[in-house]
Amino acid sequence: MSEDVFENIFGEYELELRRQMQRSRRAGNASARRPLG
Repeated sequence: MSEDVFENIFGEYELELRRQMQRSRRAGNASARRPLG
């Protein structure tokens, strides 16, 4: 797998993760904000 493809997939994943974090923060669910290893 090339670096570009990996970065693209990871970028999409990160965007979705941020969306979910904002959603859960609005709901007051701090446990959903786990840092990625």
